[in-house]
Amino acid sequence: MTACLDAEQIRAVIQPMTCRLPGAETESSIRDVVTEILTCAQSFVPSEAGSLMMSHPEDPDALMFVASFGTGSEKLPGTTLPKGTGIAGQVYLSGKPVLTNSPSHDTNFYREIDRLTEHETHSLLCVPLQAFGHSVGVLSLLNREGGDFHQRDLDLLKVFSQHLTQSIQLMLEAKRQREEALKDHLTGLFNDRYFYQYLSELVSASFEDSRDVGLIFLDLDHFKSVVDTHGHLVGSQALREIGLLIGEIANEYEAIPARYGGDEYVVVVDQSTPKLLESLAERIRSEIEVAELCCEGEGNQEKIVLKGAVTASVGIACLSLLEFEEKAVEAVRQRLIRVADSAMYLAKARGKNRVQWYCDDTL
Repeated sequence: MTACLDAEQIRAVIQPMTCRLPGAETESSIRDVVTEILTCAQSFVPSEAGSLMMSHPEDPDALMFVASFGTGSEKLPGTTLPKGTGIAGQVYLSGKPVLTNSPSHDTNFYREIDRLTEHETHSLLCVPLQAFGHSVGVLSLLNREGGDFHQRDLDLLKVFSQHLTQSIQLMLEAKRQREEALKDHLTGLFNDRYFYQYLSELVSASFEDSRDVGLIFLDLDHFKSVVDTHGHLVGSQALREIGLLIGEIANEYEAIPARYGGDEYVVVVDQSTPKLLESLAERIRSEIEVAELCCEGEGNQEKIVLKGAVTASVGIACLSLLEFEEKAVEAVRQRLIRVADSAMYLAKARGKNRVQWYCDDTL
């Protein structure tokens, strides 16, 4: 008589793994969880080989091997299965599991994976992984140890996959909520909370490896006139459009933009140089100057296009050009913000719509 864990026992076995999933925040912890998934599945249904495949990040209809075990498994991670390819591809699209002890007789069987791994598939068990009502991946086991796969193996793996996908949903939702809490609702840029956290991390890292950190601080010129003339709705839309513009430019420089508050924005540049920092600041200033900001009018008003209505006064500073009496992370972070902010106000005092480096006599 074959012994089989009941549902409650299964929950107890996989509980350590499912508890970790919602808190998985780093790439390394996620890799650990993926490894545990395959280890756990293999312990329930002992098999010679197995793989976890997830939705391809650039093509949601395709699958990518995330992790595998067994002969030749090191060749699989990163390999892509195009839409509907193989039995796994069909399971992914249909959402229906497959158990077969003669996969070579199945017209969907994809022999290229066996050729790649130099491993022959005699039996196959595939179950879909679903989250938020959609397929997100496939868990497959190959060649049952001690004989063929049976219905009880499929039932066991289905129960396991249900608990697994519930945990994946929790992890994704927790990740989404964490990200939302760090974003500015109007512009979609990071908010001041994330800005302080990220800048502190870079300052701390700079103490260890002497990396330079640059900060751009900008404030919009004439923005109050836009609000007084067109209303707060148009003003908010203009802030959003400018935020999108700053975000696009910052991404090209691998910099991190944030909305500091009101009509103020900041951009943090890791491993910056004075030349790169000034180039980025000038690019932002010049593109805001010529930008056409498309805003919906209030009530029945037609769409309003603002061009040349706002400009930006920009202040820049970097750690390598500053001297610090105190090397505490928070003290260094606050001084970097203060000098960049002071440079911005100096830019305004000198005529606005310009980029200004900090000067010691402005502090």
